[in-house]
Amino acid sequence: MTVQIQPAKPAEQFNGLVAIEPDIMKAPPHEKIIAIVTYERAKRVEDETKDEYYPVLKVKHIEPILGDLREQASALQLSAYQSRTGENELNFDGIDEPVDDSEAGE
Repeated sequence: MTVQIQPAKPAEQFNGLVAIEPDIMKAPPHEKIIAIVTYERAKRVEDETKDEYYPVLKVKHIEPILGDLREQASALQLSAYQSRTGENELNFDGIDEPVDDSEAGE
């Protein structure tokens, strides 16, 4: 199954990133922004040739989590990730870069 997310942004009053745009511009490159994001299913797509169906989600609300709540939000994210995957660590390092497995096992 493939979940797709529409690229459209939520209405400005529901896009908390707008309020912190100056802070985002001053932040170091690749600094993570922790946010609570609410989606809704915008549509259900059917691929008749493969007899498959998948949802397309629309972002309804983005609220960045700042200050003292940032650490709590990060812990909540890790807990949800652990519950879903069984993994013990949520590690963003190297996600956007290809992984070189040639040295594995040495």
